[in-house]
Amino acid sequence: MFEENKKLEKELVKLRDEAVDFRSSTRDKEYVNNMAHYEGVHWNLAENKNDSPFMLKSDINHLKNAIDLRLGSLFSESYYGELAPLSPNDVQNIETLNILYRNEWARLNADDRVEAAIKAGCIQDNGYTEISFDTGAIFGGTGTRREGSIVLKDLSTSDVYLDPKAPNIDECEYMISKSKKTKNWLKRHRPDWLEKLKNEDIDPTSILEGEEGNIYTGRDYGKSATELYHIDTMYRKYPEEVEIDVLDDEGEPLIDKATGETLKEKIMITRIKVHYLAGDTLLGTDEDYPFDEFPIIPFQWEAIPQSPYGIPLVRGLTTPQKVANLIESAANNVAMHYSTPSWLVSEESGLDINKVAKLANAVGVVWKVSGSVNDAIKQMDYPEVNEQLIGIKNSFVEHIQSYAGINQAYIGNIGTAGSTAEGTNSAINRATVIDNAPIKQIEKYVEKLSRMIIKFMTRYYKNQ
Repeated sequence: MFEENKKLEKELVKLRDEAVDFRSSTRDKEYVNNMAHYEGVHWNLAENKNDSPFMLKSDINHLKNAIDLRLGSLFSESYYGELAPLSPNDVQNIETLNILYRNEWARLNADDRVEAAIKAGCIQDNGYTEISFDTGAIFGGTGTRREGSIVLKDLSTSDVYLDPKAPNIDECEYMISKSKKTKNWLKRHRPDWLEKLKNEDIDPTSILEGEEGNIYTGRDYGKSATELYHIDTMYRKYPEEVEIDVLDDEGEPLIDKATGETLKEKIMITRIKVHYLAGDTLLGTDEDYPFDEFPIIPFQWEAIPQSPYGIPLVRGLTTPQKVANLIESAANNVAMHYSTPSWLVSEESGLDINKVAKLANAVGVVWKVSGSVNDAIKQMDYPEVNEQLIGIKNSFVEHIQSYAGINQAYIGNIGTAGSTAEGTNSAINRATVIDNAPIKQIEKYVEKLSRMIIKFMTRYYKNQ
């Protein structure tokens, strides 16, 4: 048994490292870049830190403005689906389940989880929602009090790693979710893990910038990091052979006339096991996960062939954002020169250059100089910004909005087309046609999320 566990541990660590290496080499740099531009902290990126400290850097976030406008048009008041019966006999049960499902959707604030996943997919490529069951939760009112509750959780894009061999996200053989747990959390919830960590002499891992899952700029990953353990949760598919009853055309079990026993047949099913890793140590395995689908529900802004990762909307917008900000920064610095001009001071003037620097713009200051005043101190000529640069900046801002799908018709101005009903409908259709693709992805994601919520409900709430 020990040898089998070690073999499994080695296999799981290898799969984990492959997934981390693949995403680190193909996606992480873009995640950092996209999020930094959306948050307006792209000046903190390593490649942008060589600019002069005296420069006024523009922080007008055209990219965020365009993305937020686009997302605002996609966000809905409610995303829940409508359950449909598969036969007339199911109508009453499905109607009851529909009511329960909508109540559970509202209790879970699932609409907020959907919007968080859409936003993450838009900015980075994939957004994720994790569904689980908290056996210790107690909630409900008179006559409905129960133990255990379904829980929905937003997962950061940077904390999820996908099977690198999968041709698309639906065919992943495994997914990994990274989390950080304190020693006190382990004492309360998983003392067996903490005991194993101590026995293996594994100390809490310091969180350093650049480590897996901690990649965004503008974060102080070093604060209070020494008491956090990094836990990797791997959901992995396994084939399993099971026996089922052989049914007749009416759905009734067939009986062997010779033995009187129900006829059986063997089929292969998908089983998902949950493995927990800390570094290269297997903390444990949960073989009781009851569903054949991962509890991590992904949203992709746009799928691409031969990859489990997708295409974010922000791809293609970060460079024009930076160029527009650079031109704006130049204009800002020109304006600054008018309020705080630069001076040239002659060495022979007798002026103290430090006092000039301190008081050059002070009102009512009197200077005493030797020699000609014109030869002692002179204000530098004001710089200018070429008008063509301003035009280029405007074109980049327009590109950001156009690429993000924002135009006048999209945000409500349809011009003369609004003079007729037919023209209005045509203009609206043209303005919103760009949303067709992401709406299909949203529908796909909401269907998956709804199906998993219902699976959890029918399994864990069945006695209620």
